[in-house]
Formats: sequence, C-alpha cells, structure tokens
Amino acid sequence: SRLPPDLVAVSLQDISERAWTEEALRHKTALFEAQLHSSTDGIIVADTTGKKILQNLRVAEIWKIPKNAADDPDDALQIRHMKGMVRDPEGFAARASHLLSHPYETGNDMVDLIDGTIIERYSAPVIGKNGKNYGRIWKYRDITEQRNAELALKESEEKFRRVVERAPAGIFIAIDGRFAYLNPAA
Repeated sequence: SRLPPDLVAVSLQDISERAWTEEALRHKTALFEAQLHSSTDGIIVADTTGKKILQNLRVAEIWKIPKNAADDPDDALQIRHMKGMVRDPEGFAARASHLLSHPYETGNDMVDLIDGTIIERYSAPVIGKNGKNYGRIWKYRDITEQRNAELALKESEEKFRRVVERAPAGIFIAIDGRFAYLNPAA
C-alpha cells in the first residue's frame, strides 16, 4: 500500500556503537602497523596456512630479498630466496613446517646464512582473546655482530687464562680474605 503524499516514513538506527567499534579497530590497526614498521627486527605475519599477510621492510633488508620477491603477495619466490641463503635449507624448512603443524607452539632458533650472517628466528602463534589461532608471527634479528663479539671475548679470555696459567710468577685472586684463584706458580 502507498503512503499518502503528505506522510513521510522515517527509519532511524543508532550506529554510534558500530562507529565507535570501527574507530577503535582503525586505531588498533594503525598502532600495530606503526609498531611493525618501526621495529629493528624483520617481522612477518602469516595466516594459519603459513601464507604471508603482512611484513615490514626490515625482513627484506635482513634477508637481502629482491624487491619483486618481497612485494609479491604470493610468497613462494621469497621463501625460495630465503631457503637459498641458509646453510641448512632442509632444516630451515623443516622447522617452519613443524611450527605450522603445531599452531600453538612457540619456536626460537639460530639460522646460519651462507654469507656468515647469523639470524635469530623467533615464531609465536597469534591467538585471539577467544583462544582462536589466527596465524603466526615470525621475527628475524641479525645477531652476527653480537655473536662475533661474544666469540672474540671468549677467545680473549682463553688467551688471558693461558698466559696466567703459564706465568712463572705466582698470581692469585683473593675475595674477602680467601683465595678464589691460584695459578700453578702460586
């Protein structure tokens, strides 16, 4: 039935709750993306099948990924590039496969690249407040300088220990009036 021409039908709906929810979601998304892109770590966010959803530029820098591979939404080229850079491609891929097949497990390991770079790889599930798994986050950190400094310190300590052990003079360390160390000559 038609309304008479002097009547108007009006339907009102309060959308303030929905608008607030959408604004909160935009805020959280902006905050997440700012954190992602300002990180010194390379970060990849993947869905439950392991497909790349989002990644920061640092991933391409750490892994020296060509721009065309890093920007390609199909991450097969990027994965092939990464596997080609590691000393143990089978172990690298096996660890990733294991974590994908164990969606609630966290992983942390070291990856040695062919060029001598050492990368710390960390992966954790992305779990919602409802307990649902939404995928996985992968973090990559170049720890080459740190590892080299640790090795240099260890080597220096070993040299110093050999000098003290072979010294003809007695050398000792006392703490609170007690001998903590005596070399053979002491």
